[in-house]
Amino acid sequence: MYKRIRTPESLREQAEALLKQLTSTENLPPDIFTVSIDGLIHEIRVYYTEVQMQFEELQETNARLDATTQRYASLFKFAPVGYIITDPQGKILEANEMASRLLGADLAASKNALFGDWIASEDQDTYHLHRRAVLHKREDQHCEVQIRRPDGTTFDARLSTHLHDDHAETLRSAIINISTLKQAQEALRNALAHEMALNALRERILAVISHEFRTPLATILSSVELLESFGDQLSADERRQHYDKIRRLVWRLNTVVEEARAAGASGDDRPPLNATSFDVIAHTRQIIDDMGLPTAKGRQVDLRIDAPSSAETVTWDRALYERILTNLLSNAFKFSEDDVIGYLRCQEATIQIQVQDRGVGIPPEEQAHIFEAFYRGRNAEFVPGVGIGLFTVQRAVQAHGGEITCASAPGKGTTFSLDMPRHAAADPE
Repeated sequence: MYKRIRTPESLREQAEALLKQLTSTENLPPDIFTVSIDGLIHEIRVYYTEVQMQFEELQETNARLDATTQRYASLFKFAPVGYIITDPQGKILEANEMASRLLGADLAASKNALFGDWIASEDQDTYHLHRRAVLHKREDQHCEVQIRRPDGTTFDARLSTHLHDDHAETLRSAIINISTLKQAQEALRNALAHEMALNALRERILAVISHEFRTPLATILSSVELLESFGDQLSADERRQHYDKIRRLVWRLNTVVEEARAAGASGDDRPPLNATSFDVIAHTRQIIDDMGLPTAKGRQVDLRIDAPSSAETVTWDRALYERILTNLLSNAFKFSEDDVIGYLRCQEATIQIQVQDRGVGIPPEEQAHIFEAFYRGRNAEFVPGVGIGLFTVQRAVQAHGGEITCASAPGKGTTFSLDMPRHAAADPE
């Protein structure tokens, strides 16, 4: 193999020089006449042919190199990943079509633009450190930034950058839109947090129920054993008191179970609505009558009705309405030693209900939290309850498309006001 390739022109010049030497007798070597002219010409022709073959091979190599370069350029131009080539300051020297689409600009017509102009302001430092790390460490670097297009839209991007040319120190960056990935990660985090919250809710419900059941069950068991052992020695009034106590405690335990079940039901914002038509005046009175035993102590509900007729039809979930009214009245009796006032105002399209007590009231700083699950204020520390009554009330009211508000002042009592449509939609917005 020849160390360097010579062109046919240079070979011709050398051949002519050699022939001049051959025709000059004074420069002829002593053994010149022993050299075969035909053999010399043959050697020259062989050498020329060999050089010609090397030249053709070089042309083929250049053609293959050009084809490879074209393929590379085509791959770069039409790659599904955005590519930009920048100088060390971040000035865009070259970009492919995907990069133009991602950035929302014709980068071919925007040469010398700074890529940093597309980086969100809060990520400018990240991009600066990313670019500097590539130049100083001279190895691939990766980072995540938010890119802001000229039209104001944004997307999350992952940048992978390495040195494109070790001598000129140009950088090639791959731009990948990871917005979908970010959304999937966020959804996964939310789902995990939701599942953890549900598990914590279940554990809290079990703990609350366990605590709330212990004392009533012990009292029920004590009354049952007393009736079994000494029932014949007790007066009718004493036996009735024990039976009434058992009924009250069973009512209380049933309320605890229903509230806990509603608080933990499937994690939905609102309970399902099974609406039927009924007379709200008659049903309200029935609910209050059914609560006669638990309220006891000579107190009562002073129900005040403002309605155009003695029977007013609504389309509500009967069970949810019972839960709403029972919880509000129970709370009123828990925190007040006086009678409770109830207002029922029937209008053409809406029904307004108020439950008013003259009890201890709710401190202003606690009023924003009273509808949270398991929240119990300082005033409720020694009052039986699990802290989910008002939570279930609010969800039941919202399921009917209604609203509930609270007005309270410490030492002056509390008023809960409900405003509900007369006919609830099956799935209110």
